[in-house]
Amino acid sequence: MRIRALTIRILRQIIRDKRTVGMLVFAPILVLTMLHLIFNGDSYVPKVGLVNIPNTITDNLDLSEAEIKIYDNNRDAKQDVMEQVIDGYVTLTGNQPQVYLEGSDPTINGETIRWIQSTFRSLEKMPGQEINIEYFHGSDDIGQFDYFGPVLLGFFVFFFVFIIAGVSFIRERTTGTLERLLSTP
Repeated sequence: MRIRALTIRILRQIIRDKRTVGMLVFAPILVLTMLHLIFNGDSYVPKVGLVNIPNTITDNLDLSEAEIKIYDNNRDAKQDVMEQVIDGYVTLTGNQPQVYLEGSDPTINGETIRWIQSTFRSLEKMPGQEINIEYFHGSDDIGQFDYFGPVLLGFFVFFFVFIIAGVSFIRERTTGTLERLLSTP
């Protein structure tokens, strides 16, 4: 009987206190929405440069799933990678593709590598050729958490400070500390 009365009293206090309702309902919705925006995105279309690739090869490539830019030398392509105009570029060393990627975003790296591998492996002249990949920044070991970790760290610090402050305000309101402090001379 006492537990039921105590539960009803606590539920009434929660419903009457708008801040508590906000902390219980709207704060988790806000957090989940922000996490959704961080982790879910549209499919990415890689921007790839082709450096000194013969026309006989480029005519046989399926270039439909990427934005392609043609370069005459490595210097211009590397400059565009550093300025993030393109995500990476491909050259041919002998008969073997050599890929250079910017490398700081694992999502962009993965999509670019996937496109390059599927495109160059479809060629009849290069079946089973291993594609060498070099990174200007980062490496092939960089993962999603390495990229999003600092953002999530700041986000969760902000979120937990918000929750702790909200709980402190609620505790102050129930104990009436501020009212007693303001009523004293």
